[in-house]
Amino acid sequence: MSKGGARQSNFKMPVGRGMGLNRLILVLRVLNIKNLSVQQVHEKLYIYFGGERSETARACLKELWRLGMIDFLKNNQIISFSESNWNVSSGVWAISSCGKELLGLKDGLKSFYFAEKVADVYKDSRSPQLTKIIETYKIKNSLPVNSEQCGILCGGIDLHGMKVWNFGFLEPTGLLYRTKIDNKEYFNFNFEYFEEIKKINIGALNALDYLENINEIGVYECGKRQEFEIEYNVDGVCEITLNKFFKKRINILNVKVLNKKLIIKLELVDQKISESYIPTSIGTMKINNKVYLLPSINIVTPGDKEEKEVISLLRKLDLDVLPIAHSDRPDAIITPNRKEVDIKKYLENDEKKILLEVSKINTLAKIEEDLKNFISHTQKVLKINAERTLIVRRILPNNIYNEVGKWIKTNKFPQNFTIITIEDLEYLIKKCTSSKKINFEEISCILEKNGVVERKNIVDLFSKN
Repeated sequence: MSKGGARQSNFKMPVGRGMGLNRLILVLRVLNIKNLSVQQVHEKLYIYFGGERSETARACLKELWRLGMIDFLKNNQIISFSESNWNVSSGVWAISSCGKELLGLKDGLKSFYFAEKVADVYKDSRSPQLTKIIETYKIKNSLPVNSEQCGILCGGIDLHGMKVWNFGFLEPTGLLYRTKIDNKEYFNFNFEYFEEIKKINIGALNALDYLENINEIGVYECGKRQEFEIEYNVDGVCEITLNKFFKKRINILNVKVLNKKLIIKLELVDQKISESYIPTSIGTMKINNKVYLLPSINIVTPGDKEEKEVISLLRKLDLDVLPIAHSDRPDAIITPNRKEVDIKKYLENDEKKILLEVSKINTLAKIEEDLKNFISHTQKVLKINAERTLIVRRILPNNIYNEVGKWIKTNKFPQNFTIITIEDLEYLIKKCTSSKKINFEEISCILEKNGVVERKNIVDLFSKN
């Protein structure tokens, strides 16, 4: 979600900017260790909130307070959530029993708990904006995915507020799903799930086991139809119950036993999804009268999938990789052997840092944009003390070599930069693994080459030995 702070709203107690389920979970984790002020939370999670201003941290805390997952304490007294107390200050935030309960759940069940708490917010009228959104869906069957248009139809909710509700809360909790009408995307409210979530015993689900300890089935890209299978070494009658969270997202294609193996075949439909989605359990299955949790599926945007793949590859080179991936930040920071634990000190110190930029867009213009962002990353927001950018793409544009030569000759960018394909990165890992040469000093001539890495550069490095 986009970063930002206070703004005017025609609704009381408006949602803040910068919301997303992953970010809220991070805030809960730091509060689970110690009660903290807004500024202290901002500093603990500096890599996510960044900059000098703490409005995004404040916004996250207020939403967790609204959800009942944290308490606000002033002079050791709990201040109750209310409209009159909305603008609280000069106190500390403490995790509540509900917040602790969420952290204690299996990862695949956390989105259900968030959905339950969103339903409570509506029931208790703790958000005039949410009330207006749901009441509008009761009248209209669908609303545009476009946040500006959706906000107008929901009584004038501002653009950023609408983005947070739709993409930060309602879609990643399964309360919204997408449909297409005349080739335009719309949101539909999942009222069937909204009613069911109030009755689900999440604690009982949490007590269930994953069969054969298979708790996640991998990362899948939203926006395209994909089939996948879950296979177990069991022989028996299986009854599958999909969570209504996945309405219009996943279909059961086949359940069969073959050679004493249970094979469940499912289909992920070609539906886009919010970046705030977190891994979520597909449902439950009953085998020989015993109920198990089905594993979680991690559905991500195409860009996120590419980033996760590249980060995983870089870690195979024994590099410390710190993912960030926000609109005004690099995708990750790479350090050969990070020593400083404190995030803020690490960003400012002299340890070698390479800024990672990954994208599925393989145009020259996008590469230029990523390289230009170095100034923003090092002089604004996080102010990272870095010296180089690593650009990784699946495919490079045809004219890359000539253009990069011109950029280097004219010093077009203030930093050194390296450009490499995913295929060549995989080849580098393969050569490092076979030669047992996984040492940054030995491969730095590849990862710190000024310009485009070619396959022959890697071949030449390893042919020397």
